[in-house]
Amino acid sequence: MKQAFTLTLLLLFVGCGKEEDPSTKATTTIYSEWLIPTSLVFDGGPGKDGIPALENPEMAVIGDANLKFMKDSDLVLVYRNSGEVRAYAHPVLDWHEIINDQIGDDHVAVTYCPLTGTGIGWGRELNGEITTFGVSGFLYETNLMPYDRLTDSYWSQMFNQCVNGYLFEEIPQFFNLIQMNYGALKNLFPNAMVTTSNTGHIRDYNSYPYGSYQTNSNFLFPISNSDDRLHPKEWVRGVEINGSAKVYQFPSSGGRELILDQFNGEEIIVVADKSKGFIVSFLNRTIESHELAFSLTDNEDSNIILEDQLGNKWDLFGKAVEGPNAGLELEVPYSYMGFWFAWATFYPDIALYEAE
Repeated sequence: MKQAFTLTLLLLFVGCGKEEDPSTKATTTIYSEWLIPTSLVFDGGPGKDGIPALENPEMAVIGDANLKFMKDSDLVLVYRNSGEVRAYAHPVLDWHEIINDQIGDDHVAVTYCPLTGTGIGWGRELNGEITTFGVSGFLYETNLMPYDRLTDSYWSQMFNQCVNGYLFEEIPQFFNLIQMNYGALKNLFPNAMVTTSNTGHIRDYNSYPYGSYQTNSNFLFPISNSDDRLHPKEWVRGVEINGSAKVYQFPSSGGRELILDQFNGEEIIVVADKSKGFIVSFLNRTIESHELAFSLTDNEDSNIILEDQLGNKWDLFGKAVEGPNAGLELEVPYSYMGFWFAWATFYPDIALYEAE
């Protein structure tokens, strides 16, 4: 086991924000070996668990009075398992960043970093045990660093690995989350369950805690790389294939767009709908030696988005819900939504899809 030593979060790195009484800061075990440069790891200010992650959140069906705080323009992260659809509201995640939940037999941590706009689903089974993730208070490249409560190891959300601690270099299980606006959720998944504002914490879920951050060009912490091809806070979906990444934008028209692309030896299928706030991505597949040829379906008010030459119709999660191969699923590559600057920071050689 690697040699460890204990420090307070306040003293480990340069702090930021309002100073707090050091006696109230949680202590943690920090190992000497890091997978990332510590010069780019900063104490965000609130300290360990100062931003409280949630566990088993209260959920309510769309239309419930406890969801009145949600506006149609608010974003949600959507997960589905065995037909059950759950949506995790950005107005809640902005204040809590991690929601530990169980959907069917899937133990999922919905991790969201408001500073990079990245929402990624992680498995909560580590070393054969179910655990939860908390907010460490640290940031790497201004991105969320969770810790697990099983071993107190530290992880980087976008680096997608344990970067310090007992589980050093472990990679979490990936769960696909679909980001969309609440208005689209109500239309496409009217029976979805949504996180309420009854979290057990006193927060103003009607207000965004970071002011104009989502629209300005400023950063709250240093980053190591910048790329001015897009506005730094533009929403994009990044796809990683074999360590390289490519991002896809919303169509400028605001309508729905199908992109058929090749990247790093894989055929990528992307469907983007700006009005509904989603971009989804899949890997193409063959069925009985037939490589599928996709086109958009006509009904943009349905969660069925694609059809192929064999007569199959595929939904937002990449599942064939109608046709001769109903029940088959398209593989979702490691991909998620985030701000452009975040993808360009973690992948300095990132490719940007541009229509020919």
